[in-house]
Amino acid sequence: MLFDWARSKKARSGAVSLDNLVQISCIPSQLPTVVPRDNFWELKLYHSQAIEGGSFVFSTASPGAPMHVFTDFPTQAFLCRVSNLGAASVVNANALITVNFRSGPMASDEVIYSRAISMPSINLSSRTGIFEFYARNYSREYYVEVTLPATASGQIAGSDQRQTFKLATGVLSGFILPPFKREGSS
Repeated sequence: MLFDWARSKKARSGAVSLDNLVQISCIPSQLPTVVPRDNFWELKLYHSQAIEGGSFVFSTASPGAPMHVFTDFPTQAFLCRVSNLGAASVVNANALITVNFRSGPMASDEVIYSRAISMPSINLSSRTGIFEFYARNYSREYYVEVTLPATASGQIAGSDQRQTFKLATGVLSGFILPPFKREGSS
């Protein structure tokens, strides 16, 4: 009886939970050879004397334009995909990704620096909405551990009510990228 009352109240209020309808997943990947259809987004991770943490950047080149891979940039990357699995479009969605720069590749190695990096605000159309970005470690000295968020915030298209919701996760809840080494260096 109580369950039916709560369910009918939720239906009357029009509130729809986005819990587990948006997924974030990452896999090791090569960089694209051309700018993707929805642009090339990158989470640049770096730790140096002057700059610490990371930021999201995007290509200003047109989709389909050749991507130039420079020898002084890391080639090892992870492709991360945020996908809307639900029937409603999600707008103004964002989340925090935690990065830990470590002295070694193990979770038990010393954390040198830690920071939460905000994803750009994204819009995901229903069922097919995807936002992709690549993550690369530009630090020459430290490993970087990337922890994917468990929650995000956003709203259903047409609603003015922002909500925090649980993200469905892929196979990995995070990953570690090694320090960047130039080609031919040891």
